Amino acid sequence: RIRRFITRQFVACFSVGVVTAAVVTWSDDRAFQRGATGLLHAELAEQALLLEQMALPALAAAAEEVGLRARVTALGANTATRFTVIAADGRVIAESDEDPAQLDNHRRRPEVLEAAARGIGVARRHSTSLGRELLYLARAVHAEGGALLGFARVAREASAFDAILAGERQHIWLALAAGVAAAAALAWAVARHMTRPVGELRATAHAMAMGD
Repeated sequence: RIRRFITRQFVACFSVGVVTAAVVTWSDDRAFQRGATGLLHAELAEQALLLEQMALPALAAAAEEVGLRARVTALGANTATRFTVIAADGRVIAESDEDPAQLDNHRRRPEVLEAAARGIGVARRHSTSLGRELLYLARAVHAEGGALLGFARVAREASAFDAILAGERQHIWLALAAGVAAAAALAWAVARHMTRPVGELRATAHAMAMGD
């Protein structure tokens, strides 16, 4: 009976420990994902702002487009980011990875539509030109009077971001495994401690029954 009681106490304590560790780990995983995504969006937003400042003269005057293409190509060569400058009508006028003349009209791209409506648009989708999934952030570019001139768009490979998330998540779930092992040891210790008085009482009762 004592053994059975110890087992029940151990299972109860262990279950509480495992559930608590799982909830905390899940919460940490969600928080890390949100934080990492937020940091990536912030970085992309900074790069889009830089591209906007670079693209503004060319979007305001078509004569500047040739020089812009060279600068955007050079900018993309030094980073893991893809840079695209899009006119208000959706025509691509500069692209760091592709020949703009070979690209389709971008006016209906999800991130561009959102940027036109809200100022900034974000999307994760398959790139028809590259054949890979990318994370996009587009920023609407306006003239001083408020007229829409075009869009500065930046993109990053989704696979690289996912690999970073996967690596960090592995650390989080390894911590969960260590927590489960610690919970098992703690549960056993607690169960033994809780049942020790019962064992002592039983031993006393047995001694009394024997006449001691």
